[in-house]
Amino acid sequence: MRKIRILHVTSGLGVGGAETMLFRLVQSLHGHDGHEHAVVALTGTSSFDFKSIGVPVDVVDLKKMANPLSSLARLRQAIRRHEPDLIQAWMYHGNVAATLAAPKGVPIVWGIHHSLHDVGNEKFSTRVLIGVGAKLGNWRNVRRIVYVSGKSKAQHCLRGYPEAKAIIIPNGFNCVEFSPDDGTRVSVRSELGFGDNHLLIGNFGRYHPVKDHDLLLRAFATIATDFARARLLLAGTGMTEANSELIELIRMLGIADQVVLLGPRNDMPRMYNALDLYVLSSKSESFPNVLGEASACGVPSISTDVGDAARIVSEAGCIVPPSCIGGLCDALRQMLSLGSLERRSIGARARQNVVDHYELPVIVRAYAGLYEDLIGLDRKSR
Repeated sequence: MRKIRILHVTSGLGVGGAETMLFRLVQSLHGHDGHEHAVVALTGTSSFDFKSIGVPVDVVDLKKMANPLSSLARLRQAIRRHEPDLIQAWMYHGNVAATLAAPKGVPIVWGIHHSLHDVGNEKFSTRVLIGVGAKLGNWRNVRRIVYVSGKSKAQHCLRGYPEAKAIIIPNGFNCVEFSPDDGTRVSVRSELGFGDNHLLIGNFGRYHPVKDHDLLLRAFATIATDFARARLLLAGTGMTEANSELIELIRMLGIADQVVLLGPRNDMPRMYNALDLYVLSSKSESFPNVLGEASACGVPSISTDVGDAARIVSEAGCIVPPSCIGGLCDALRQMLSLGSLERRSIGARARQNVVDHYELPVIVRAYAGLYEDLIGLDRKSR
C-alpha cells in the first residue's frame, strides 16, 4: 500500500512554538505507520535538523521575490513536485500561501498557533493576513483548522473563521527529553557560577514587546532586595549585552547584579533543570511551549493569563492578569518564599499534568488520525 504523503507548508523554520511542534511531529511520523512527510518553507533557513530524520525541506524564499504572482507560481511548482495527498499549513502566511497555491482537490489543514489578545502590536502584514484568513478559511479545500488553544479558537471564530472546521490539538512535549535531572541542575548552575542556595528564575524567549520583558524586569526589581540570592536568567534572541534598550532598563532599575543575559541557547532541557521557578510575562500567547517544557522538567511556573497558560500550569503554579505588576510581584513573593521541597512538590504536580495531557505521543496520534480520516474521506468522495 502506498504511503500517505503529507506536505507541510510553513511560514518559516526559525525557533518558535509552531516550528518546534512541526519538527517534533514529522520526527515522530515520517517513515512510520505508512506516513511520508516533506516540508516547504516560505522564508529563511532551518533551525532544525530535518536532514537527520530523512525529511526533505524546500525553501521558497518569497521575501526575495518582488512579484506575488511569480512567488505563488514557484510555490505551486514546489507543491506539485511532492504530489501530496494532503497539505498541512502552519501559521498565517503558510495557511494563506498554501491555500492559494495548492493544486485543485488536495485537502488542506490549517494550523493556527497564534492568539488575538494584542492584535494592535502585530505587523500590518499579519493583521491583513488574519482578515484574509477569515475569507479563505471558508474555501472548500480547507478541510480543518487546527488551533493549539481553546482561547485562540474562540477569538478567531469571532472574527469570521468557520467554527465547523475548527478543532483543537495542543502542542506536545517529549517528556523524556524534558525531564527532571538533579545532576544537570548541579552542572548547569556550576557553569553559570551559581550554587544550590541561589534562587534561579527563568524567562526564555525572544526580545519583543508582546513578551513584556518590561513588566517582568520591573516586577523583579520590586522584590529583588527582599530576595538577595534571586537571579533572573533571560535567554533568547536579543537577550545579550548588545541590546542597548534592554541594558538601559536593567541599569535604570538597579538590578544589573541580579539579571543574567544568556542569549540564544540550544540546550533548553538543561536550562530548565537549573531553575527554581519559570515566569512567563507575555501580553499575548496561544499555547506557550515554554510553560509545558518547564513543567515537564519539574519546574513550577508563574504566568500571565494568556492563551491556554492556565490549563498548562493548572494548579501547579500561579496565574496573574497580563500587564499587572502588582499581581506578578505578589506571585513572585509567594513562590520565592516557599521552601525548596515545597517548590519541588509543586513542580512534580506540574510535570504530571503535562504527562497526562500533553505528552508528545498523544498529540502525534491526534494529528495522524486527522490526516488519515481526511484522506480517507477525500478518496471516497472522488
